[in-house]
Amino acid sequence: MHNGRQGIQRQDQLAGATHEYRTPIAEGWKRLVYTGANSLDKQFMNKLKPMEKVDVGYPVNLMQLLLNYYDWFDASLQNILAASGETAFSKAQSAVFVNLAEGRNTAVDIARHLGVSKQAVNKTVNELVERGLLTLVVDAEDKRSKRILPTRAGLEKGRQAAKALHELESELARRIGKERATALREILECSPGAVFQPS
Repeated sequence: MHNGRQGIQRQDQLAGATHEYRTPIAEGWKRLVYTGANSLDKQFMNKLKPMEKVDVGYPVNLMQLLLNYYDWFDASLQNILAASGETAFSKAQSAVFVNLAEGRNTAVDIARHLGVSKQAVNKTVNELVERGLLTLVVDAEDKRSKRILPTRAGLEKGRQAAKALHELESELARRIGKERATALREILECSPGAVFQPS
């Protein structure tokens, strides 16, 4: 397993996509390069610049460590989809599907949970509607609101992603050890409760 002083570098070339990054855990900076990604991703990535490591006087925090694992799972999932000839998802698109799986099916609910604007969520949802993976249905209880629902194709994509993520958990267990992987899952299944509010 990589420790906080090593960092992680990886470069995958599948279906014309290149991912290269270092975790903020070790270097204090993160660089992502996407070749063959959609234009919006490329515009965003072109603005990213490395920054010098800043010593804040505390050890690497859990938020950074959890984000590191999220990045590993997300990048690995995109590689699996690309290798099977499927169109990859942006992080924003993946986040929409994750929220749908957790029962949030309106743009307002998803935006509130992610801490982004409703307009940003609607833009991502519309991209997935154009791909035939989502559909919008008027809420029977509130005609001003629309429910975001997966189509049959969207459900199939969800099953493919779930299968791939299950396989990635097995791969993670192989890398860090089954006991550690099991303990990690058990810990993360413990709810942290409501969002902290300073008194």
